[in-house]
Amino acid sequence: MSPQRILVVEDESLIRELLVEVLTDAGFEVDEAQDTEAAGDLIDADGYKLLLTDVHMPGPRDGSTSLNRRGSMSQACPFYS
Repeated sequence: MSPQRILVVEDESLIRELLVEVLTDAGFEVDEAQDTEAAGDLIDADGYKLLLTDVHMPGPRDGSTSLNRRGSMSQACPFYS
């Protein structure tokens, strides 16, 4: 059985690295992005069972706005911000 995939979108590198480390140690396959722009192609690739995103990020789109892009993701994919 392959590990469940999680996408972590967080602009604070220490928080992002900690989340990735903890989730990886727990047996998940984790992809990471530092902002919503970098997450765009990953989100489009689909296959995630969970999306963890920071709501307040610098730039043109914050975490809540990036959720509009998840239309190609499975409707069953929960997200937490």
